[in-house]
Amino acid sequence: MTNILSKLRTATLVAAMVSVAVCWSAPDNKLVIMHTNDTHSQIEPDDNDLGDIARRKTIIDSVRAAEPNTLLVDAGDMVQGTLFYYLYKGDVENKLADILGYDIRILGNHEFDNGAEDWAKRMKDTKSTWIATNYDLRGTEMGKKFVPYSIREVDGRKIGFIGLNLNPKGIIAPGNYNGVKYLDLYKAANSTAWHLKNNEHCDPTLSWQRRARTSTSSSAATRTMSSARLPKASPGASPTPKATPSW
Repeated sequence: MTNILSKLRTATLVAAMVSVAVCWSAPDNKLVIMHTNDTHSQIEPDDNDLGDIARRKTIIDSVRAAEPNTLLVDAGDMVQGTLFYYLYKGDVENKLADILGYDIRILGNHEFDNGAEDWAKRMKDTKSTWIATNYDLRGTEMGKKFVPYSIREVDGRKIGFIGLNLNPKGIIAPGNYNGVKYLDLYKAANSTAWHLKNNEHCDPTLSWQRRARTSTSSSAATRTMSSARLPKASPGASPTPKATPSW
């Protein structure tokens, strides 16, 4: 049963290796967001010649070459599942994520498989912006790397990003998430979205959350990606990051 589920998961991953969402107001003015999740250390093709990092890079590079405004986001569980993780504990995946140029990453439950302290060491030199909106990480080593939200400016339009995670109790082994304080997902999403809209003047605010979906919170302050409208693009413009902790 486990083997069947593993193959189904891998097949699903390859079928949508890099999901692409588009925010637009005109055909020549788009913010293209490429999204992955649950890639599970699939660095090389599996026995059915599915997956691998080289194919993912080809897709990502092709989109970037065609579109001036792009973001690459991962929603967690980039690790665990092959010998690469068993032998190198996430170092290979993190280095390759930097080579691919991930802009934003959030945690999955498998990033905690060797404990929060170990993952803090593995990800401390990564180049991505790490977001944890409803995990209070103050006082932990991981907390030095994380922010509760990120703001990207595209052609003068401020876009807010938040990252939401499930309660670690029951999905992460006891002792592996020491120091992580879970905050109610809906309250954290709504309060952060309100702050981004009213204080930071972001429009829209987008959320990435576990369970392999990109969505908005229940707050009226957030909007779906398909409804996000951007001003006219400037040739060669690139997103500019801003991230400020507010736990």
